Amino acid sequence: MPLLYGEGEGRAFEQLREEIGKHGRHIANLHSTDPRLNKKRIEDAKGGLLADAYRWVFDAPDFRR
Repeated sequence: MPLLYGEGEGRAFEQLREEIGKHGRHIANLHSTDPRLNKKRIEDAKGGLLADAYRWVFDAPDFRR
């Protein structure tokens, strides 16, 4: 929310605190997940991993070097 001319320092600092609080809550929400559970959820939803999907890495000469 932009600061309106003449609102004063008190309101400006209040708005700044509100904005910082919003971002702090968003950041906290990002850290509240467990990547292992997310991986499991995605695998279950998509039917698991593809068998030997990684195999090409071991067979490609460029990657073996």
